[in-house]
Amino acid sequence: MWVILIFLGIYGCSAIGITKIRSGLGLPVHEILFLDPSRTMVTTMGSRALGPRNLTILSFFMD
Repeated sequence: MWVILIFLGIYGCSAIGITKIRSGLGLPVHEILFLDPSRTMVTTMGSRALGPRNLTILSFFMD
């Protein structure tokens, strides 16, 4: 359950950030590479802290 909450928190923050960038600069400049919640969680916490079950589910949400 804690993985879901962290995932949704990171997703919400990145969605708000992308919305702010897109509203300020326009349509063609909202692409941010390598900014998805799954990759961010694995990079910051490590795969051992997340565990195999959570990593399997997070792999379905990779871009």
